Amino acid sequence: MEASQFETDIESALWTLETEGDEDSALEVYQRVTSDLEAALAAGTVERADALRVLSYGYLRQANLVRVRGDLSKARDLGEKSILLGRESGDALSLARALLNHAPTLALMKDPSLKSVLDDSLSLFSAGSSKDHAQGVGWYWILVADICAAGLMPGGASEMITAAERALQALTPIENWQGIARAYSVLERAYRMTGDMDAARRASESLQKATEKARDEKQ
Repeated sequence: MEASQFETDIESALWTLETEGDEDSALEVYQRVTSDLEAALAAGTVERADALRVLSYGYLRQANLVRVRGDLSKARDLGEKSILLGRESGDALSLARALLNHAPTLALMKDPSLKSVLDDSLSLFSAGSSKDHAQGVGWYWILVADICAAGLMPGGASEMITAAERALQALTPIENWQGIARAYSVLERAYRMTGDMDAARRASESLQKATEKARDEKQ
């Protein structure tokens, strides 16, 4: 049995259920898949490192949905489990993703470990040169901008603009249009905060183009 089979089930639930708004069904799938994979791991029927990597991803997805529902305590527990599994798997990208996904929970809980978790995730993403690493760097900066915008860490419009520009530097070369659209959305909001309406208009136009490209990719 391959751990990748379980990963496929998680990805299918993400794109056919969670992104379509059926979060309850998606969460049920994530919980079932992680439970089944843990049983397979205990029985020795899957390769350990790969199973740990997929389990980290499964708990990451659960933590994300539980946080959105407002259960921060449970989201924290799930996030910490995702981080632990990612670390044990030996897969640096899995660990980096788990850390980055855990950051919003810490931000909402005003946990002082937020900065170190963000720093660790950026360090891991920056250590590689693959498309996945670049994507991680880009989404790191988008998250930083979002947290600043929410007033959950120091920073205002200037910091949001800097973060969005760094996100674009990472995501534009790999044509990650969903991330590019998010970065331009941050820029538009930040420029409006500063009163620079011309820059806000340009960001809005770029946002529209990126959104259209992201929509075309899904078709």
